[in-house]
Parts: sequence; C-alpha cells; structure tokens
Amino acid sequence: MSEGHVYVCHWQRNDRGFEGWIERWPERHVTGATFNEMRDALGNITGEELGDGEPQFEFEPPFIEAADWEHLFRHGWRSTFFLTGVRPTTDTGLFDGGFCNRCNWPVGDRTNEPLKVGWATCAKGGRSFAAISHRSMRIPVASEPLLDIFTPQERDSFEARPVETEEAMPTRFYEFVPRRFVSKVAGKPFQPDGWQCRQCGRRYVSNAKVLGYGAHVVSRDAIEPGAGLFFLGDPGKFSLCFSAERWQAVKAALRAAEISSSSIAIIDPSEIEQSPALRDHKS
Repeated sequence: MSEGHVYVCHWQRNDRGFEGWIERWPERHVTGATFNEMRDALGNITGEELGDGEPQFEFEPPFIEAADWEHLFRHGWRSTFFLTGVRPTTDTGLFDGGFCNRCNWPVGDRTNEPLKVGWATCAKGGRSFAAISHRSMRIPVASEPLLDIFTPQERDSFEARPVETEEAMPTRFYEFVPRRFVSKVAGKPFQPDGWQCRQCGRRYVSNAKVLGYGAHVVSRDAIEPGAGLFFLGDPGKFSLCFSAERWQAVKAALRAAEISSSSIAIIDPSEIEQSPALRDHKS
C-alpha cells in the first residue's frame, strides 16, 4: 500500500498521559506520556497494518498544540491540505507575472491559461490532488463528484475550471479559482518571523514560535459574516477553509479524498503585527 493516507483517530487524557486509537482499528489502543509519544505509537500501527510509514492523522477532537491559546481555535475553522501532488506539464503563462526569479513564488493573478497536468501513479483513481510547481505553487484540484459537497453559495465563491490531463481519465477534474482570498496574518503575541522577497515583495510570515508548526492565523474581520467557506492564501498557493458546521458536513468526503486538515486561530484586528521581523529571502 502507498504511504501518506488519512486516518481518523480518537484520543483522551488518562492518568498515564494520552491514550489514542485509530478508528479503523478501534481495539488497538496506545498510550504515551505526551501527545507526540502517543501519535508516534499510532504511526507504528499504520506501519504494521498497512506499511504506511507516513500517516496523516485527523484527531477527534482536534488537538491544539499551543497550550494556553486554545481559546483562539474555539470557533472550529479548519484549513485543508490536498495530500497528493501532481506537476503541470508546463507552468508557462499560468500567472500574469510568471514566477519570481528570486523566491520562485507565483506573481500576480491566475490567467485564463488552462492548467495541464501529467499524471502520477499515486493519483490515478483519486478524487483530489494539488497542482504543484517551483516548490511554491500549490493549486487544489477536485474531481467532478467531489464538487457536489459544496453548497450553491459556496460554488458562487469560486470558478471550477476544467483541468487538462495528458491521458483520458474516468472523471473530469477541476481547479479552484477563488473570487476572493483571505490572507494569513502575524499575531503580536506569537513572536512572528518569516521572510520577504525584495524582488517581488512577497512576504511569508510564521507564528510557529508560539503556536507550533502548521497553525494558521486569520483576522476576525477578514471572514465574511455567515460564511462556511473561504480561501486562505493567494492565487498561487491557497487552501480551502471550512467553518465548524460545514466541516462536520464535509469532513468524511474530504478525508476519503486524501485531504487532511488543521485548526485555524482567529484573532482580533488589533492583535495583528503589521511589521513582523522578516529576513531577506535568499535565492
């Protein structure tokens, strides 16, 4: 079996630390003094059962790594990550500014140039993938049946643009072209850092020193009232983010399509660090 599949796990605290089990093998409970030790033990199970040494665990309830900051995640927004990566046959003309010669990130908006991809063996038979290029571009792509999980209001928030594949596939695939993006922000309490490219001006900010790796931070006023979906990032690299209510409705379908998720911290606009300490990007 290939590696990097999604597994739903459950966990609880006990007098020995953390106890966890994988939904697929509920009889195999493991215990660790720390959450990470428990997670490593769960990884041993996927290795023994299926030979999967790179499992992607989805914990129920979600585990918040940042102690004392759990309240920022209480709204339950989830950011998704399409695990399978497929390279386009060419990235020429995909963005109106091309790719930066210094930082290699996409510049500008997505053009009307069709996304054309080769096909990786690991993606055949799949329901989703991300088109990746230059180690920076990452565009989510979904199969036609997977688009059925989105409400009419959500479908209005993006264009589903057909993807061209080198070989005929049993289903059509569509890239997401959002009509609006929400930006990641740096939070004053989190000792943010990152880099800035002096050629194209792109900034990358991280709040990992306090919140841990993978935790995204969004300003409360950037999310439209009543929204169940928004797109976090920019035209060249973004993720689909779901409200707690919508996540409950779609998570089974997304996980079955090899899409993982992480929690999003929501902060007030007054907590945004407008001038984080950013180093110069080295090409």
